[in-house]
Amino acid sequence: MLRKVLKAVGWTAAGLVCLVVVLYLIALAVNWRDREPSAAARQLGELSRARPAVAESDNGYLFLRSWELEADRREKLPTRIREFMGACQPDLRTCAAAFDAADGVLAEWAAVEGSLLDRYLELTTRNGWREEGFNAESIPRYSGASDGQKMLLLRARELAKQADAEGVRALLERDLRFWRMVLQSSDILVSKMMATVMLNRHFEWGNLVLRTLPRTKRAAAVPTGWREEISRAERSMERCIAGEWLFAADGLQSVPEDVFGVAEEFPILGRATWLIRPLYQKQDTLNHYAQHYLTAAHAFEVPLHDYPSAAAGVRNDAQNMSSELFPFGGIYNLPGGWLVAMTLLSTDISSFAVRVGDVEGLRRAALTTATLRASGVEAKDVSAALRKSEGRDPYTNQPFVWDDATHSIVFRGLQSDERGEHRIYY
Repeated sequence: MLRKVLKAVGWTAAGLVCLVVVLYLIALAVNWRDREPSAAARQLGELSRARPAVAESDNGYLFLRSWELEADRREKLPTRIREFMGACQPDLRTCAAAFDAADGVLAEWAAVEGSLLDRYLELTTRNGWREEGFNAESIPRYSGASDGQKMLLLRARELAKQADAEGVRALLERDLRFWRMVLQSSDILVSKMMATVMLNRHFEWGNLVLRTLPRTKRAAAVPTGWREEISRAERSMERCIAGEWLFAADGLQSVPEDVFGVAEEFPILGRATWLIRPLYQKQDTLNHYAQHYLTAAHAFEVPLHDYPSAAAGVRNDAQNMSSELFPFGGIYNLPGGWLVAMTLLSTDISSFAVRVGDVEGLRRAALTTATLRASGVEAKDVSAALRKSEGRDPYTNQPFVWDDATHSIVFRGLQSDERGEHRIYY
């Protein structure tokens, strides 16, 4: 009796093994060939190839790549400089007071990093931005540019204290022109987001510079660029999405276990995943990315008042695609489908687009503040003046909000975290 039972178990086990082998062979047959590049993939490739040429000597990206900085240079700065930088983090409300009390900060900073401002000024003479290479090694370090901009704005503050309106305007105009150019020309999301960070600081600190001037000098110091709307070309996500897709293509050179981190966390499974490799199709995976990326980029080719619905549509598209691919989107390219689904669930492309859109709201709030202040409107009358002002929230067309407790004009952008709230101090 026992012998019959063991024999039955053996035949059952053998049958299951054969079934698994047959199913795997079917999966291999289904995954025999990768897909051809889709229309969306071809379009993203063409967008990248169509980028305008930029002379090497005029390429801000290459200049930034060549900017050599010590990794721990900020730790070596004097205590007062580090405290000032700490007080002026984007999500804090302590920068206005720190900026007003910054007498001597620039001189102390220049004493230890005198060449930093000169280097930054040289960077802002560049008229083009074109990234070469789409991989992690090609991303420049932005800390030098970030601190250089802070020094430039502190220098503008010094000129404001000397009542030099023309000097203030020239420095602010120079800084604004460069980062608006980078915003429009960015080739990947990292550079696009860095441009938004630099522009946000420009408007927030630039406002503090302007209020340092005597009242009669304030209007003349407002840069021309402050009056120019962030254009659709500057807001467009197409170019950086095309580069981001190429960036993903470089990352997908890894075999699936490396992509998922299996080999590192589970060595035994890592060695077994050689079975998955033939089921992974790189081009099909890239086609999925291309479809979502391009759809997201096109969704934001709309006026700013349509951004809330565009963001919701992109998030819904990501959710639908993820549901189709995970946990089982079919035998073909199963690991690639998982990878795409995991990426879409963890990375919201719309969040990057709305950060760019928020720059326009900040520009309007800064210009409105500068205009009212130069006109002599007192703090107690700002709330009423805002209701009559042409400066409006770009998403709702409603007047900006006046916070009487902090004497600031508030713009609440679409960015969901605390950095979505911008205060321009009066």
